[in-house]
Amino acid sequence: MWSAEQLAALDALKIPRYDLCERPGSPAVQAAQADVTETPTQVALYQLGPWLLQFPTPLPVGNFPWLMDLSQYIESRPTLVSSAGQKPVIDCSPYAKSRLTPEEKRALWNLLKPFITQ
Repeated sequence: MWSAEQLAALDALKIPRYDLCERPGSPAVQAAQADVTETPTQVALYQLGPWLLQFPTPLPVGNFPWLMDLSQYIESRPTLVSSAGQKPVIDCSPYAKSRLTPEEKRALWNLLKPFITQ
């Protein structure tokens, strides 16, 4: 993999030599794949007025149009929070997209409505 000149340069600079090309079945590749598959998924929690909203990933910079409309309506912005504590969480994963159908908007509103008076 390394030429004699490259090996000499690595040795002169005291850079450790690494084998960059692992075979698919090698233990190093299997260990790396195991680390990736065992990583728990992180969700993003946002406080918006009376709601604690859960998204599968952090919100995009421009947010979603429906979320911007909701923020403007309640005159508040979504704030990232680290944990839910004792508060109920509303899963917004199915609505984490730019365009919602009328049925999706209705379903989302039905999820949000009960928390307005709490």
